[in-house]
Amino acid sequence: MTDVIDPAVALSVLEDFEQRLDPAHPEAAGANVLAYGEISAALTLEQVPALRGLVLKRMSGFADLASAANYRTLLTEYLSRLRELEIATVSTSAVTVAVPGRRPCVYLLQPLMPADTLGNRVLHEASDEALSTAVSQVLDQSLKAFVANAAAPTDQLSIDAQLSNWTFRPDGAPPWLIDVGTPFIRRRDGHAFDQEILLAAVPPGIRSYYRRKGTASAYMDDYFDPRLLAMDILGNFEKEGAAQRIPVALTAANAWLADPAKQVQQQLGSPSEGPITEAQVAEYYKQDAATLELFLRVRRIDRAVRKAFRRRYDFILPGPVHR
Repeated sequence: MTDVIDPAVALSVLEDFEQRLDPAHPEAAGANVLAYGEISAALTLEQVPALRGLVLKRMSGFADLASAANYRTLLTEYLSRLRELEIATVSTSAVTVAVPGRRPCVYLLQPLMPADTLGNRVLHEASDEALSTAVSQVLDQSLKAFVANAAAPTDQLSIDAQLSNWTFRPDGAPPWLIDVGTPFIRRRDGHAFDQEILLAAVPPGIRSYYRRKGTASAYMDDYFDPRLLAMDILGNFEKEGAAQRIPVALTAANAWLADPAKQVQQQLGSPSEGPITEAQVAEYYKQDAATLELFLRVRRIDRAVRKAFRRRYDFILPGPVHR
């Protein structure tokens, strides 16, 4: 897919939007929030002609322009390496927006894909056969990264492969990955993605605690283990309110783990533990949901404290989340 907008045009429009934006009330600046991440929010600005038909993923947490530039360099590397592995991604352009007196943010611009092609729609509406095929497709895309990792254990990459992060193609060709905002690259000395960007969303005291415990790194490590990545995909069915469809996906995931993922899993040093069970998926999701819920709570605390002291909180947070 080709670039969707001239970054210079986008920059001018986004600077104006960022000037008007109150992250606590993005709708007041004309934004429609499609989805929330830990340090991001996916928006549309349909009333702005230049940005109509685009999704704008607003990434926050950068200490300064150098931090934002380093992130964009890493993102460029990540997208390039995904292309080399033939993991298809939706066209993505990055724009750094710096408003005087505020920390910079980076907007990732992507085409707004048809709703009926998105993974969460497939999860809820596709036949059992089509859902099984979709799960197998995303696992096969993930396998490309794991094979490469086995050959280069000191410079690995992975993806967040849950179904909601993909757009599926009607011709049956491999789906396009939408969620590329967190570059999952792990080198000899640890994760390349700056953990301080994630930790910037929480209060300083709790930030220090998370830093000492290595919480962010441990969370990202799961994506480099084929079995845990498969469980993350299945656990997301719970979050999406489609737990009844786990058995269908479980069959596809276990077939993938038995072959072709088994050999590469051994090469990566992840011992085979047999087929995944529904109980294991439930337990994995329970722990994952608890981690994310706690992270959301401390972010809300930080927002409330900053508001009390009339200081800006730069992250767009969701309302109540069903997990």
